[in-house]
Amino acid sequence: MESQSECYFNIPVLLISTIVSFLSVHSTIIEKPVFKWLNKQTGKERELQLQKLALKNEQSSLSMVDEFAKYSKLQRRINVIDRELEQIKGDKPTNSFVVQLGFTYGVKLVFALLLILLSLYYRYTPVLYLGDKISLTPFTNFICYPNDANYVSFYFWAMCCVTVARLI
Repeated sequence: MESQSECYFNIPVLLISTIVSFLSVHSTIIEKPVFKWLNKQTGKERELQLQKLALKNEQSSLSMVDEFAKYSKLQRRINVIDRELEQIKGDKPTNSFVVQLGFTYGVKLVFALLLILLSLYYRYTPVLYLGDKISLTPFTNFICYPNDANYVSFYFWAMCCVTVARLI
């Protein structure tokens, strides 16, 4: 590395490391939309929900005491629809606790492995250069490893990004 007098940033490496570090900590940013998409209602579910809502509205207009037979008949139809909805929801694979847990930790594992691979790939690429005017004297080896003095390494930058992301 050649000596320079002013600061510079390696923008692509800086952005990649920051984004992957942040996503490795806050993987729910990806998990929530995926689970929402996987658990979206089917046409059959929407139709059953509409039927249930119509029956509930009709039932609310009746007096339970005066028209008990009609009220209980509507309640039985609502119960049948509830069972069908539970059956449909139970058939979805994403409702399994094991699937949800596996997906949650799988996403975290993917980002952790990606961060490790990027650390290996960019190990000799400095993220930024602080200039000759700034001295990192007691921590130079820790911040710069394996680069020259006053260069911030990928390792250190990723570690700082993960720490800040956890604090947020």
